[in-house]
Amino acid sequence: MVMYALCKHGPNCQRHQSSKCGFAHRINELSLPHEVFPNRFVDESDVREGRAGIDVWFGQTYTLAQHSRLRLYIEHEEPPFPDWLRMYLWFYGKEKDSPSKYEDFGLMERIRDDLLPKWNRVRQRRPVAVSDLETWNAPFGWQADEYDVPFYKRLIEHCCQVVPYDVLTVKEAIDMSWYRTNTSMHWGADSRRYFDLVPGERYVLIDESKGEVGSGWYWVAHYDSPHVCAWASPSHFERQRYEKKYRRLNPGHMWPSMEEWKSEEWSSHSIAKRFWHTAPDGTDLDKLPKLAVCFSDASVCDRVGFAVSFLCSMPTKEEWSMPCCAHKLYVCGSEAPELTGCILNLYVLKGRPWSWETAILYVDNNKVPLHVGDHTRPAVSPTLPCGWVLYPLIRLAIRLLRELAKENKYVLLQQLNRKYMICDTVAKECMRTARDNNWTHPPGSASMSIVGQKRLKEALDEVSENQKKLERGGFSSRMYKQDWDLWFSARK
Repeated sequence: MVMYALCKHGPNCQRHQSSKCGFAHRINELSLPHEVFPNRFVDESDVREGRAGIDVWFGQTYTLAQHSRLRLYIEHEEPPFPDWLRMYLWFYGKEKDSPSKYEDFGLMERIRDDLLPKWNRVRQRRPVAVSDLETWNAPFGWQADEYDVPFYKRLIEHCCQVVPYDVLTVKEAIDMSWYRTNTSMHWGADSRRYFDLVPGERYVLIDESKGEVGSGWYWVAHYDSPHVCAWASPSHFERQRYEKKYRRLNPGHMWPSMEEWKSEEWSSHSIAKRFWHTAPDGTDLDKLPKLAVCFSDASVCDRVGFAVSFLCSMPTKEEWSMPCCAHKLYVCGSEAPELTGCILNLYVLKGRPWSWETAILYVDNNKVPLHVGDHTRPAVSPTLPCGWVLYPLIRLAIRLLRELAKENKYVLLQQLNRKYMICDTVAKECMRTARDNNWTHPPGSASMSIVGQKRLKEALDEVSENQKKLERGGFSSRMYKQDWDLWFSARK
C-alpha cells in the first residue's frame, strides 16, 4: 500500500490500531504515489475531510499542518533519518548532513529516479546539477525560510560555498580505547567514534560538542582526507595560525539519540530523558509517576504581533497534535510570547488533571523559568521596567501553577536549547503565514487558543498597554511591585 502522507493523529491513532487508517504512521513508511502531479503537493488536511499532500520533502512549500505532524513524528522516532528529512532539518537549522556526503542530501538523485518517472509531463526538463533548480519548472512552489529565501537558493549557496577551517596539530599521543567503551550515545550514532592521535598529524576543526555535559570536545577531520571525521580531546592539540579551505564540510550526525534509553513503546519519559536524566529538583525521571512533557516556542514581530506553538504530551497513549496560533498585539521581545506558550500549556494541563501527576514544561526563553519559578525554586521578580511590563502574564502563570499545586499537580519549568526545541519551526511558519495574510488566523492554527481564554486575553491586552506607556515615558511599576510583595515575595 502506497502511503505518501503522515497520519495527523500520530502513531497511536486508534484507526491504525484497528487497521483502518490508510496514512503512514512511521516516517520510513512514506513514499511517492504511483502518479505525481502538481495538485498532489497541495495539502488541505487542516480542512475537515480535506485531502493530504505529499509529505516526502523535495523542497516544496509545507502547510502548517504538515510542519506540525512531521515535527511530531521526528520526536517519536530515532535517527538516522532518511536524506529528505535531514535536508528538511538542515533547512531549518536543526541538523547537518553526514560527514562523507557533501552537498545536496541526494536531492538530485531522488528527483531523477523517484519524482520525474512518476510525473507524466510532456517535454519536461530534467535538472542535472543543483544549479539547474533555479530554472527548473518544478511541480510545486518552493518553501521559503524566515527571511523569504527560497529553498533552492539556500541549497545552491550551500553546495558552492568554500569555508575556511582552523588547522590543528597533534602535540601528544593518546589512546582513545577507554572513551570508545565508556562514552554514552547521547551525541548520536558517531558518539563513540574517536581518533587515536599521533604527534605531528594535522586535522581541521569542524565543530565542538555542546550541552549540559561533555561540552568542548572537538569534532575534527583529517587534513588530507576531510571526509573522515571523529571526536578528539582538545587538550592534545595545538591550534595553528593558518586556515585550510574546503568546500563545506559537515560535522556529521550529532542529533541526540535515545539509544541508551530506547524502549519498545514511545513515552513522554523518553522525550524528557533525551535531554536530562533528572528533573530540575534532582528527582530521577524514572521515579516521577504519570509524567507529562510539554514544549512551547514563539516567533515575534516587534510591535506587530507574534505566533506561538505548543505541545502537551500526556503519559497515556493518546492521539496528539501541535497547536499553533497567531495574535496581533503591540509587544516587544520574546518573553511575552514565550510566557503565552507556557500559559497555554498550563491551561491544557489544568483541563486534563486525570491524565498526569507531574509535568515538565520546556521553554526556549531563560527568563520564563526565572520569573515564574515552580515548586522547587522561588520566582524572581523582574528588575528592569521592561520586565515589569510583562507582570500581568507572569502573575497569571504563577497563579495557574498555584491552582495546579492545590490539586497536588506539580509542573517543573526548564529552559531547552533551541536546537532541540520541536515547536520552533511550526511557530515560525505560523508567523510567516499570519504576517503574509494580514494577521488572519492561518489554516491549521488553533485560533481560539488565546481568544477563548479570558484571563490570558486580558493579561495580553494589559501588557500591550504597558509597552505603549513605557515607550511614551508614562509607565510605572509601583503597583505591580506592591502586588508582587503582597502575593509572591514570600511564596504564599
